[in-house]
Amino acid sequence: MVVRASANELDIIAITDHDSIGGIDQASKEAQARGLTLIPAIEFSCTLEGRDVHIIGYLTDCHNHDLLAWVSDFQQSRRLRLKEMVAILQSLGIDINLQEIEGDRRAESMGRPHVAEAMVRKGYVNTTNEAYDRYLRKGAPAFVPKKKVLPWEVIELINTCGGISVWTHPEREIFSSYIELLCSRGLHGVEAFNPKLKPVDTELLLQATRKYRLLVTGGSDWHGLETDKPLGNFFIDSKKIKPFFDLYQRLKEEKSSS
Repeated sequence: MVVRASANELDIIAITDHDSIGGIDQASKEAQARGLTLIPAIEFSCTLEGRDVHIIGYLTDCHNHDLLAWVSDFQQSRRLRLKEMVAILQSLGIDINLQEIEGDRRAESMGRPHVAEAMVRKGYVNTTNEAYDRYLRKGAPAFVPKKKVLPWEVIELINTCGGISVWTHPEREIFSSYIELLCSRGLHGVEAFNPKLKPVDTELLLQATRKYRLLVTGGSDWHGLETDKPLGNFFIDSKKIKPFFDLYQRLKEEKSSS
C-alpha cells in the first residue's frame, strides 16, 4: 500500500486495518524510506443497536500492552467467526476451506472480504459483490455476526493509548442518535469526507463537528478489492482538516520527547 501511495503521489496516508496493527511497523519503515508520512492507526469494529459502528484510533501506540491484549483477544474471535462462515458455506455445497482463504498470508484480520475473494477464485461467484449479496451480507445464509463491542469501550482504549478517536463513515440515523453520547465518552472527531458520502451528508457531519467542537477527518475506505477505485483516486487537501494535523503533530512530538 505504501508503494502504491507513493507512486500515486500521496503525501500523507493512514493505514487503518480492521482490528489489526500487524502491518504498521513494516509500513512505517517503508514510508520513511520513501519520504511519505504514515499515520499509525487501527479501525475498531463496534456495534450499536445491531448496526456496525467503526471507530478509528489514529496515532495509537502499537506496542501498548492494553492494545496488544485487545487485538489478540479480538483476533481469536475473528478466526472463530471465519471458521463458522466456512462451515456454513461447506454445508451449502461450496467447497472452500481456511487454507484457500488465507493462503500463505495468515493476516490478522481475515474476514468476509477474503472469503469473497476465495469464492471468486474458485468460480462460485463472478464478483465479490455477488458473494456478499448471495452469501455473506447481513441476512444472507453464511452471515455470522462479529463479536459485539461498544464504541465507548474502544474510545476509552484509544485514549489510554494516547491516540485520537474518530467515528468513521457513520450512518446518518445511528449518528444522530449517538453522537452526543460518544462525545461525552471522549470521542475526538468525525470522518466527514469520504467518496461514498453524498454532499448533503458531508454537510450534516460538518455541522455536527462544529456543534460539538470535534475534529474533522477524511478517508478513502480503500480495501484493495476489485470494486475499489485506484488508491489515490480520492484524497483531501490537508488544509481542510488542519486542526486534526495540528493535534496529531503535538501528540507525536510529546511522545517523541517523553
